[in-house]
Amino acid sequence: MLLRRYGRSREERGSLSAFDGLRRAVGGAELDPISREVAGVAVCVAVDNQFGVAFHSTVLGGLGGEAAEIERMRDGRPPADDKLAAVYELAKQIVLERGRVDDDVIERVRQVGYSQSEVLHIVAECTLAGLVGVVDNLVDRVELDEFLRPRAWR
Repeated sequence: MLLRRYGRSREERGSLSAFDGLRRAVGGAELDPISREVAGVAVCVAVDNQFGVAFHSTVLGGLGGEAAEIERMRDGRPPADDKLAAVYELAKQIVLERGRVDDDVIERVRQVGYSQSEVLHIVAECTLAGLVGVVDNLVDRVELDEFLRPRAWR
């Protein structure tokens, strides 16, 4: 989607290769897909990334996420599920506090069952989602693909 819109010239393709590498690494991570998408929604809401909110909401819905829970996250509130709420809050704090995450937030994520490795994968997802947010804002909003339009945000 985003990579199809940019990367047409040789220079753009070279610039986006790191972006694509990060996307592939995050997508193949050991973190479960629902947690990854919850982190993506949290980051994209926090950084006002309309494309990302639509994308992660669409994927989350496709994974069986409940519509009411997805809307709750799109409104800036954590999901009701304790484990996913911990991911949501961690992701939000990573991006809003630029990595200065309170110890209690990390402890909560660990208490609900995420491993240290999974926490690092959440950080990677936040990095990717934040990067997409920067691009979205730099180009004054990426036009949504047709399949994302039903989940347009704001």
